[in-house]
Amino acid sequence: MRRNWFGRRRMDVYKAGEKRLFLLNMGERVKGDPDATGLFYLRNEAGKRPVSLNHRPHRKERRKMTTIDPIRYPIGTFQPPAAFCGQEVEEWIKAIREHPGALREAVSGLNEEQLNTPYRDGGWTIAQVVHHLADASMNAFLRTKWGLTEEHPLVKPFAESEWAKTAEARSLAIEPSLVLLDGLHARWAALLEAMTEADFHRTVRPEGAAKEMPLYVLTALYAWHGKHHTAQILALRQRKGW
Repeated sequence: MRRNWFGRRRMDVYKAGEKRLFLLNMGERVKGDPDATGLFYLRNEAGKRPVSLNHRPHRKERRKMTTIDPIRYPIGTFQPPAAFCGQEVEEWIKAIREHPGALREAVSGLNEEQLNTPYRDGGWTIAQVVHHLADASMNAFLRTKWGLTEEHPLVKPFAESEWAKTAEARSLAIEPSLVLLDGLHARWAALLEAMTEADFHRTVRPEGAAKEMPLYVLTALYAWHGKHHTAQILALRQRKGW
């Protein structure tokens, strides 16, 4: 295996039978971070259906590709679409539009102590998850706009685990982030609804990745991302009986 580090980002290239598979990283990962989702996916050189992988795998996981932590990934890992499908796009847009309401419902009634409870051992607190979702959505919206208005723009990643440690992410009430998500997702969904199929085939270039990412894959990714983190909160509430 050959490993290349691009600052905090990595691209692994390795042999899988006779095919070379590229581990593509959107860059939202800090080396050694225990909780950042990372947003990786695999695609082979021939452009066949990709295999998903949303966290940095250990060696054994890279070999087996079967072990998934149900606490970290309560709805499973991201499965990139094989091709553009208008019906699927409508479902992703619906998920993006409805995400703020679903998140608000997931945290409804939680007190300060509960909001400051990690959703898993060594993981982010519920409040940090909410603030992270605001951070990620802002970045995703901007990536979509860049992809629509520029030709194959290079998109800069953000160090999500470091952003989760900044003062406001660790101490601010969650309401400002919930309000931010309300307005942002309304604009984002409206933008996506106005896009044509050709628009969704426009691409961005994640820094450190070997391949460009079509906007329909980016949309699918963040539709999953919102559900992924909301499910983490709901699963914690179920385990705790809250």
